[in-house]
Amino acid sequence: MTIAWWHWLALGLVLIALEMRTHGGFYILVFGVTAIFVSGLSLLEFAGPAWVQLLLFTSISVVSLLVFRDPHKRRAKRDRAELSPPGDAWR
Repeated sequence: MTIAWWHWLALGLVLIALEMRTHGGFYILVFGVTAIFVSGLSLLEFAGPAWVQLLLFTSISVVSLLVFRDPHKRRAKRDRAELSPPGDAWR
């Protein structure tokens, strides 16, 4: 089984488009960005065979979720609170 670089790119773009359509918690965005990153590694021939690409995708996704998701979600919530009018019940 081989996974071409453009498969990863297509997956990443689809996942990012799905994130834009939902009110998710930035889960899908992390997977989309990671897929695009693995696409670049695969294009530059740093990713290796399919099992290495899947291992890279999984490990980078988990680390990215742990490191980036909570700070990004807090910042988005803070920005949303700053944009809402005073007395807004939807905060």
